[in-house]
Formats: sequence, structure tokens, C-alpha cells
Amino acid sequence: MQFRLTQLTQWVLALFVAVFLVQQTADQYFGMHLGAWLSFDLGGHWGVLSHVLLHRDPVGLLFNLIFIAFLVPEFETLWGWRRLSVFVTACILGSVILMVCAGQFGFAEPLVGPAAILFGLFGMYGFLFPERIMLLMMVVPVPAKYCVLCFFCLELLIALYTPGSHSASLCQLFGALLGAIVFIVGTRKRKKAPHLKLVKTRVWH
Repeated sequence: MQFRLTQLTQWVLALFVAVFLVQQTADQYFGMHLGAWLSFDLGGHWGVLSHVLLHRDPVGLLFNLIFIAFLVPEFETLWGWRRLSVFVTACILGSVILMVCAGQFGFAEPLVGPAAILFGLFGMYGFLFPERIMLLMMVVPVPAKYCVLCFFCLELLIALYTPGSHSASLCQLFGALLGAIVFIVGTRKRKKAPHLKLVKTRVWH
């Protein structure tokens, strides 16, 4: 696969870096707690969208930028920006909806970062390109389907069995699942659409 950065990807990368710099400057030098204000919890409805732009540390930002540079151009070329936007929105709303439900049982924690989107795109990459070779742990070359499966299993095990609250991780995994469901349903409708149009044309003629 030829690596390239589309214009959309460049804007997304620049936006993430800019927001991180503003967030760190406002929090560390002005005591504004901008990260907490823009994250999504049950008290801040604006965080439904703004939490996606946040990062807790430079390492998390770096890894997310790498994932974005690798995945977004692939799906923008494959789907177009409109279908990609629908998928991204489904992933975000899926994680937010489950977090709201978790909050009713006292398990809510702030949602921070674009993990739901990246999990969704990574999962779809393994689904659509299962035989492409990826580097597991940046070392072992394996087909994408196995790399993605190992990643999701590891993420799920960490969320379920390590100490502390991991409701945000589970919600982001659920967001990725909802995005995949939206994609599958949309694909099936697209496959049926040409047949329906043909039937209508024959009826009218």
C-alpha cells in the first residue's frame, strides 16, 4: 500500500496538534482545566464532540497521529469523505450512548480522545483488507485480520481484568462496534438500491 497524506488527513492532524498545544498551555500555565471542560461526562453536553480532540499526554497524541495518518487516507479514498463522516459519527455516538447508560449505574468516567473512531477504522481495515500484511507489535508480520483480532482481544482483556475503572475503554470499543454495524447495514442497502431503481423504471415505462 502506498502511503500518502490527503488534504483531509493533513487538516485532521493539524487540528489534533493545535488543540493539544492549546489544551496543555491553558491547563499548565493558566489553570483553566480546559481538558476537563471539553471532555465528555454527564455534566457537559458539548463534550459529545469536543472530547474527540483531546489527548492526555504527548505519547497518546503521537500514537493517534500515526493511526490517523495510516487509516484515514485509506478510507477517505475508499468511501469518500461523506461515508467516512457517517462512520465516524456513528463511532462517536456509540461510545457516548454507552457511557450515558453506564452513568446510570455509577460507572461513568470522562471520555477523552478519538479511540472510538480509531478502533472502528482499525476494525474495518481488518474486515475489508484481511490479507494485507501488518506488523504485530511493530515487529511480527501477520495478516491484518489476525493483527486486528489480537489488538481487540488485548484491549478487551485490559478493560475487563486490570485494576481500576475502564468504562471509557469499553464504551469506545462499543462505539467501534456500532460504527461497523452502520457500515454493514449501509452497504447492504447500497447493494439493493440499483435493483429497486431498475424495478421502478420498468414499472413506469
